[in-house]
Amino acid sequence: MKYDAHATALEDAYGMLADLRRELSDTREEVGEREDLLQMFSTCKDEQRSWLLLEDYFTKLRLSRKDFPGDEWWNDVAKAKGTKRLEALAVVFLRTGRQMPAELSRHANLDRFNEIEEAERERAVFTELENWMFPPAANHLDAPRASIRAVATPIPEDADSSLQMLKVEFIVRRPRTGDRKKSLANLIDLTVRAAHEQELFPASDWEFIEWVTEYFAEDVNDEENLILTGQKLLQWIAHWGGESRLQPALNAPHYGFHGQLVEMVPMLQNGTAELAFTHMLRMPDGRELPLTQPLFFAGRPTMVLVENNFYFLRNSPPVSLLSKWVANPHAPINRLSARFITELRRAQRFKQLFSRYQRNRDLIGVGAYSPGHDAQVDQAVQLYPNLEAFVHQAIGERAGIEDSRDALTQLLGEPS
Repeated sequence: MKYDAHATALEDAYGMLADLRRELSDTREEVGEREDLLQMFSTCKDEQRSWLLLEDYFTKLRLSRKDFPGDEWWNDVAKAKGTKRLEALAVVFLRTGRQMPAELSRHANLDRFNEIEEAERERAVFTELENWMFPPAANHLDAPRASIRAVATPIPEDADSSLQMLKVEFIVRRPRTGDRKKSLANLIDLTVRAAHEQELFPASDWEFIEWVTEYFAEDVNDEENLILTGQKLLQWIAHWGGESRLQPALNAPHYGFHGQLVEMVPMLQNGTAELAFTHMLRMPDGRELPLTQPLFFAGRPTMVLVENNFYFLRNSPPVSLLSKWVANPHAPINRLSARFITELRRAQRFKQLFSRYQRNRDLIGVGAYSPGHDAQVDQAVQLYPNLEAFVHQAIGERAGIEDSRDALTQLLGEPS
C-alpha cells in the first residue's frame, strides 16, 4: 500500500488521532533511514546524485516520481541547499496535496508556502492579461487545417407571429471532408477530444468553439441548430462586438452590432383612401424606415436587424402588440379613440412649435426676425423657454408618463 493510501486509511479510521496513529505506524528504523536520506539529499552538490537520493526517499514512502506531476518543481528544489532544499521539498508535498512525512514536516514553512501560492496566482493573472492584450502566435506546425463558421438565418417565431428567431448552423470546414454541418453536441464532443483537434483550428476559431460550448451547453437537445432570441441573442452579439461571428451565408459579411438604439416614432400618414396613424423606425443617423422593412426579434430585450446590423429597440411595446403591429402598422384615424387623437394632436403641436423655432433660430438670434409675420413662429418664440425646459431632465429627476402628460397639457392647453 502506498504511503498516501495508508495515511488516508488512518485518517478515515481514527479521525483526530490519525496523526498519532500515523507516527506509530512507522517504525523508528524506517523514520531514521528516511532522515538520513534527507540529510544526504540536502547537502549533496551533484544534481544527478541528488535526484537518485530523492527517488530512494520516494520509494521508502511508497511513492514515485509520477505522484508529483510537472518538471518545474525540481529546478526550484535542486538549486537550493541545506535546510532551504528541504523547505522547497516540503512545499512540493503541500502543493500536490501529498501527506507530509513526519521527518519532513518540521521543515515545512507554511508562511513561505502561502507566499508562493499568492505569487503564482498573481503571475497567472498577469499571464492571462498578457495573452489577452498580446495573443501569442498560434502553435501550429503548419497552416491551420480547419475552420468554423456560424450561419444565421432569421425564421418566424411561429405561424401566427411577425417576430423572428435566429437559427444558427455551425459549419466546420476541413480540406479532406469539405464543409460539414455540426450540431452543438458535436462541438462539445470536439472540445473533449485529444489536444491535436485544437491544433487544427486557428486560435480565434478555437476560442469561439470553447465560448459557444461553455455558454450554450444547456441548449443541447435533439435539434441540430441553435436558436437565439432575447437575452441569448444579445449575449452573443455583445460578446463578439463589431464582428458578431454570425453571417447570413458562408463567405458572406458578418452581421454587425455597435450597441446603437433605434426607436419607433409615431406619425400620421396619408393612405390611398384616408388618413392613418402609423410608426416609423428612426435610425441612429436620423433616417426613418417603415416597420415592414426591418426584422424584429422575439424575446427581451427586443433586437432589430436592419441592413445586416443589429440594434436595440428603445421603449419597446409589449411583445403581443409588437407582433401584431409589425404585421400591419396602420390604423385609420376614424378607428382611434378620442383620447388617442387628443394625445396625438398635443404631441404633434409640441413638435411643430419646437421645429418652427429651430428653423428660424438664426434669424431670431441676430434679431432679424420681426414679430407679426407668422403667428406660429410668434407663439414658438413666446413658448420656447418652456418648450426647452420640457425636453430637459436632470440626472436624478424622474418623469412619469402621467406627469409628462400633465406638464404638456399645462404648457400647450387642450388641442383644438
